[in-house]
Amino acid sequence: LFSQQLYHYYSGLGEIQGSYWFYSSNWNMINNGLPRQPLFFHFWSLAVEEQFYVVWPILFLICKSARSKYIGIVCVLALSLINRVNSGVPLHAYLNSLTAAEPLSLGCLLCILQQDGLLEQAKRILIKAAYLSAAFLCVVFVRDHDLQITNTWLIKYGYSAIDILIVAIFA
Repeated sequence: LFSQQLYHYYSGLGEIQGSYWFYSSNWNMINNGLPRQPLFFHFWSLAVEEQFYVVWPILFLICKSARSKYIGIVCVLALSLINRVNSGVPLHAYLNSLTAAEPLSLGCLLCILQQDGLLEQAKRILIKAAYLSAAFLCVVFVRDHDLQITNTWLIKYGYSAIDILIVAIFA
């Protein structure tokens, strides 16, 4: 009886293991829903990270000048925000590569600003953005105390606000 339960529990791994090997488990979950067993659920974030490490160098090979790097990062961040806000399913917004890579993109922006000697000037803007983000997060949490994936405002707007707060702290 116990071995049948184990078999039933793990039998679905064969169908989805390709998405784990090719670092696309987040897209598999978006297209097919959450797996039956949560054993490897956390690999979705590893998939996003690996996708970022493949795409980001290509973006920087295309964007050679400092100005084009800023434009590239702003475009990635804008696409992320548009995707997050327009997603009809909170889980899709949460697992999407663009939205999940938003903090990584902001970290890269900080590094480029530092490298170009512009971080000190950007700090004033970041501090103002951090205050606005903190105020907005208060609204989000007053509106809905839920910290789960079911909090639509947190998924659509809150994570971006959290990202801005963290970037301001690190700047």
